Amino acid sequence: MNDFLWTAENSGKLYRQGKGEIQEDKEILDHASADPLTGLLNQRAFKERAENDMEQCGNHAALLLLNLDDFKEINDRYGHSFGDRLLAEAARILKEETRMSDFVGRVGGDEFIIYLHGIRYRGYVKKIAKRLWRRMKRIHRFKEKNVRISCSIGIVIAPEDGTRYEDLADEACRRLYRVKEEGKDGFYIHG
Repeated sequence: MNDFLWTAENSGKLYRQGKGEIQEDKEILDHASADPLTGLLNQRAFKERAENDMEQCGNHAALLLLNLDDFKEINDRYGHSFGDRLLAEAARILKEETRMSDFVGRVGGDEFIIYLHGIRYRGYVKKIAKRLWRRMKRIHRFKEKNVRISCSIGIVIAPEDGTRYEDLADEACRRLYRVKEEGKDGFYIHG
């Protein structure tokens, strides 16, 4: 008898049935929610987790939308394999720089999103953003190539900047592109 998979209605859990038994398959679930290149949460899984956490912690959180500046030129110059390794290195740094209660996702291409849990102070978020920005800039010699990396970061804090994930993500995107329009290589947080 072949195993088959299905998602239990309204639970979001994936199950495998075979040989008369039903079990949750964590490995399949993890694979379905992870970005294959970086191992970070994919966009869908990140959104679900952020929405759940915001509901549980009373909307005290921050979102940081981070984009590697001029990544297309790096990819074009050194190749996609090099670019993929660079993205994996950026993901590693983002994971290192966040707390256990925080989480990181890759929303596509060279764009990452960071969720900071239980945030109440704007100063703390600025400190984290500055640390992430500096760490990205330190990737100047990577895999025997001299590459200058910089990033732009748009930052929002809930509940001041909104209480719904979609609104916060949209505003973080606007702030990210404000940084890009003003010359890239920095971060923007209102106030």
